[in-house]
Amino acid sequence: MYSIGLDIGTTSISFALLDLKTGVPSRTFSVPSGSDVPFDDPDQPFSCQRIDVILSKVTEGLRSLVDAHPGEIASIGVTGQMHGIVYLDGALNPLGDLITWRDRRGNLPYRCGKTYSEYLSSVTGHHVPTGYGAVTLFHDFVSGLLPKGTEVIATIMDFVAAKLSGSGRILMHPQNAAGIGLFDIASGSFDRAAIIKAGLDCSLFPEIASLECTVLGRYEGTVPVTVALGDNQASFIGSVKDPSSYALVNVGTGSQVSLVTSSLKAAPGIEIRPFVDGKYLAVGSAICGGKALAYLASLIGDIVDVSGGSRDPYDIINEVMGSSCERSPLTVDTRFFGTREDPSVRGSISSITGENLTLKNLIGGFLDGISGELHELYTRMPESSSNPVLIGSGSGLRKNPSLKARIERDFGKKVTLPEYEEEAAVGAARYAARALV
Repeated sequence: MYSIGLDIGTTSISFALLDLKTGVPSRTFSVPSGSDVPFDDPDQPFSCQRIDVILSKVTEGLRSLVDAHPGEIASIGVTGQMHGIVYLDGALNPLGDLITWRDRRGNLPYRCGKTYSEYLSSVTGHHVPTGYGAVTLFHDFVSGLLPKGTEVIATIMDFVAAKLSGSGRILMHPQNAAGIGLFDIASGSFDRAAIIKAGLDCSLFPEIASLECTVLGRYEGTVPVTVALGDNQASFIGSVKDPSSYALVNVGTGSQVSLVTSSLKAAPGIEIRPFVDGKYLAVGSAICGGKALAYLASLIGDIVDVSGGSRDPYDIINEVMGSSCERSPLTVDTRFFGTREDPSVRGSISSITGENLTLKNLIGGFLDGISGELHELYTRMPESSSNPVLIGSGSGLRKNPSLKARIERDFGKKVTLPEYEEEAAVGAARYAARALV
């Protein structure tokens, strides 16, 4: 028998087939999301993806696994990109596109010299960074952009889980609720007083599931589908069997460093997120992780195109760098979209001399910047003093040996990668298998 896990990522949609007898995946694969909504102005603050494209690819991939193992699928788990939201009517029909975590409308000026994010945070007493669903909702509500007929908000994985399960309702895990914002982690519920202070309608915020593994409904009337998880937590579950002894560094489109904690007290720049089994995760998030490297790859690709070549820029990056961890003489700040604490921060390239502006040094500087930001966040966590084993996940680490080597250099410990890929999808499958116990 098998459990299927789905991960609705920003750039790809991933699938895992977990063998319940061995506890390890027998198959993993991913497909490009291809759902980004293009905008004419590259400087506009909006970031959206087409829900119909996402749902079509999820359905196709899931169907292929179910058909290949008739009668052998015991459970289905779902995870995906956190913080973004979709607007739904009473029948759970989307009223527009998915607004992703990369959306920056919360950075727009609002009132009293504050942005939408800053104003919402000051009024409610909750730190609600740009890209979080509560900020998006607040901006759209006061700007008159909230679609007519909206009855509930959800993350993309909540929506997909509801559709696959046939439940007809949105039931949100505390992990995803905390990722939207205006959530009281101590009580495990949205902060109604804060929502009212913001002038928002409490009924727009969905029902919260328990921390236990909750069956939302059944796929095609037979296979249990569990409540969706956040991808950060799912990656942890999918990477190790006992998360309490490990720290997780994940580099995907964004990047995070995470540690299990029993404390609700957060260090500056560190979030405390719901996990499982009554535990929490201390999480340091960098908005630009693999995305920073993608910017550099795009520049290299432009140069290759102009020269009449056709090489993959990521192949060039790996060919130039190998597994080197030598620190670059160039200093590259890869915080191109700011930080959770300060969205106004921007990236830079400095320490340039007349001799050191080379391709190798530029690539090395970008990789140093990605690794350095994660390590700096890690040092803020009191739990780091326990010297946990370091686990790596995400395509950014798997596909770039030099980045892995730099993280090992900066953290002072070896990075172990799971033998299988698509860790978040594997985590969703493992979580769903709990529903069978």
